[in-house]
Amino acid sequence: MTVQSLPWRDRIIYGLGKTPDLIKQSSFDGFILFYYSQVLGLPGTLAGLTIFLVICADAVWDPIAGTYSDGLRKARFGRRLTPMLYATPLAVLGFYLLFAPPSGLPTMLLFAWMLGSALLLRCTMTFYQIPYLTLQAELSDKTSVRGSLLILASLFRMVTEFTLFYVAFNVFFRATAVFPNGQQDPAAYPRYGLVMGLVMGVLMVACVATLYPMVRRMRTYAASAPRRVSGLFSTGLWRALLIENAIFRALVFGIFTFAIATGLNNSFHLYLGTYLFQLNPKELGQWRQAINVGGFVALVVLVQWLVRRFEVKATFVTSMALYGVIEVACVTIFMLGLWPGAWPVIILLVTGNFLAGAVNASNMVTPALMCSIAADHHEHRTGEPQQGLMFGLVHFAQKAGTGVGSLITGVLLDVIKFPKGAPMNAVPQNTVAAMSWFYVFSILAASALAVYVFRGYRLHKDEHDKVISELNRRREIQLQGSAAE
Repeated sequence: MTVQSLPWRDRIIYGLGKTPDLIKQSSFDGFILFYYSQVLGLPGTLAGLTIFLVICADAVWDPIAGTYSDGLRKARFGRRLTPMLYATPLAVLGFYLLFAPPSGLPTMLLFAWMLGSALLLRCTMTFYQIPYLTLQAELSDKTSVRGSLLILASLFRMVTEFTLFYVAFNVFFRATAVFPNGQQDPAAYPRYGLVMGLVMGVLMVACVATLYPMVRRMRTYAASAPRRVSGLFSTGLWRALLIENAIFRALVFGIFTFAIATGLNNSFHLYLGTYLFQLNPKELGQWRQAINVGGFVALVVLVQWLVRRFEVKATFVTSMALYGVIEVACVTIFMLGLWPGAWPVIILLVTGNFLAGAVNASNMVTPALMCSIAADHHEHRTGEPQQGLMFGLVHFAQKAGTGVGSLITGVLLDVIKFPKGAPMNAVPQNTVAAMSWFYVFSILAASALAVYVFRGYRLHKDEHDKVISELNRRREIQLQGSAAE
């Protein structure tokens, strides 16, 4: 039986566990496409295709990792922490190799190196991230407690991302006489990969060590869960999850669609900052950090209240729509010449990203809450706990959508013949304009489609409360039966 409440010490410990995956994700989203296409000269289509293939392969591993963790019994560190620990050394190796390809590789070998090292990193990190996320649904069955766990994880995410981009642009990618735009210096990336990979690995081990005492106290929940877990390739399981369960189906496809917008946004950001807004490395860091500051403020003062006051779905859909509008507003204002030329453009960008971060804060919390609620509903209907698999499928949708967004970006850059390794002022204005307007319309279209798809997620708070009461009643009966035996 799950714990109804958790001391704040345990909640903080859980929140810290998000940090290693954030280092991997922010580094991958923020630098990889630019590094391989602009710095190393890999064609944009190949770089985008690589990211798409890697994210899809990574996404396929998500339900596999979830199912493996669901069915793992008598593991030394528990069914969630054991795969998290064993994934650590390979993830660190993959991170470093991705940022340190041998110099002078021909195009196809560079493509193969990027593909192989990225697969190693992302597929091994799956066995850390999916069990970690699943713990949130098992530590408590109260939505408010689950929400606080996710908010704390997101707060640490904000701090980590802020620190990461500050260090990246002020230490590794700082301007030099040879490279005024430090993000174009090829020698900076291997150093970044080595240092940040080791930091990620140390944090992964520390997370497992600090979560272990908490997991040992969860044995009552593990004992009360049904012993039968459907295999990943069971047709009955997929029918129950994606055909008969309209709530979970809407969640998976809605997350996939919104992730396309996220992938487009992440892939275009460094291009827009460098070639449209012509920011120097320090300003690029300020622009990226502003979204974390806005998110941090909103997480502290607003998101917990929103989760308690409103339906989780309504909160997510509203913030998702606002996020899409705010992200494209800055580009639109600049492209239409509506920003006063006497004012530094960084003011517009920092303000926009601060507001985007504030509305996006709930997007870091509500999808996992919606998945927890859907997992409770599924267990109530079928009698089988599939939290790991369901979180894996949601991450599958998120990663696949992000991969589609990156692929679209890479293809577009080749279609408009965006020059490789071009200095800031050397790209034709019509090429920059084509890239910018495509960014605006594609983000708006993907966000609008996601809002439409989420109409199918129909499970209200009062219904969920009844589901939890019935699940707890069943678990009490199972525990009594186990004690009698």
